[in-house]
Amino acid sequence: EELAYQEVIDGTKAVAGLSSRPRLACGAEGIELQMPAEMKGKAVDGVVVFYCPSDQKRDRRVELRPDGEGRQLIEGRLVLSGNYMVKVSWKSAGKGYYSEQSLDIR
Repeated sequence: EELAYQEVIDGTKAVAGLSSRPRLACGAEGIELQMPAEMKGKAVDGVVVFYCPSDQKRDRRVELRPDGEGRQLIEGRLVLSGNYMVKVSWKSAGKGYYSEQSLDIR
């Protein structure tokens, strides 16, 4: 558990060194995730966790598979409406990254 916490700290620091953190936007087709510019065209392996504090049955885990432009569309049917803490963790070129932000899905 302590190691995992240290990975979150190190990953958060790594994201702070990028031009931006991952951005999320709700649209008609689902949730669009845009990775930082530094991740465009790079191999990225990770997960996106939609954590719903009020109802764990709404929690979802989606494999991170951005396209060459660093975008990924997460289908709207995968995540129910509600308030979420979205946790994005990934590795690229042997380095770990971690970002979290709140998202209100309607």
